[in-house]
Amino acid sequence: MATVVNQKAMSDAELIDASRESDPDAYAELYRRHVDAARAAARALCRNRSDADDVVSEAFAKVLRILQNGNGPEVAFRPYLLTSVRNCFYDKTRRQREEPSDETTEDRRQGLPAAAQGSAVRFAGAGAQGGVAR
Repeated sequence: MATVVNQKAMSDAELIDASRESDPDAYAELYRRHVDAARAAARALCRNRSDADDVVSEAFAKVLRILQNGNGPEVAFRPYLLTSVRNCFYDKTRRQREEPSDETTEDRRQGLPAAAQGSAVRFAGAGAQGGVAR
């Protein structure tokens, strides 16, 4: 006879232990308990709801991987999760800064005065020829 465990009656520490043992229902309960706090933290950091939702999803996935590898929090799930939300936001911000799109570069050039645009083109051409822009 199978024993039915009521996850809602379990403490976070018990749910963390069950999640480490790959119990998806335990992690689902941790999600239900803490998703609102994670969303609030992400929305305070992000410019729009879509980015906030991405950060929350990434943070929960990251914490699950960490738990399944035997690491992460023992008792205090929420502080650990909120730190992960903040770190995921910083990682996302860093990636966006490091990966400028062609459109962004073109938009910046179009915002320059005409004289500066010519200098930028001459400088780029000089670099390709190995010379110095004059």
